[in-house]
Amino acid sequence: MASSRARGRAERAAGPVAALLGGLLSVCGLVACGASAPTEAAIYHDPALRPGAVDAASDVERELLSRLSTLPAGQSVVGSGTFLLEPAYAAASGRRCRAIASIELPDARRLACEAPDGWVFVPDVRQEPGGQEPGGAAQ
Repeated sequence: MASSRARGRAERAAGPVAALLGGLLSVCGLVACGASAPTEAAIYHDPALRPGAVDAASDVERELLSRLSTLPAGQSVVGSGTFLLEPAYAAASGRRCRAIASIELPDARRLACEAPDGWVFVPDVRQEPGGQEPGGAAQ
């Protein structure tokens, strides 16, 4: 007899809790609970969310960017500069990117990605200022 009374009390206590949880689940289903990813429109209009770009430092780099989609991986001469081009890869941003190193300036490593208007140099988030990889190891 004691077990049926205890069961009855537990069922009465669980009723309001179940109703509360059910209500929360239905509300979260109607209005997204938690953060959601920004829309493409929000990214386009908020400069802080747009991918960064780094200006080309010379006419040779501007020419390199204009020809980058046709240049093969390996060593290429563009104008008066010689560059070591890595193969293009699919970046997490959804764009194709390529790492570029200048033969004349061994510490000059750049990263370029495709943009709607052609290739642009972008900040290399894996490289710290001064040409060092994150963690302090020199390249």
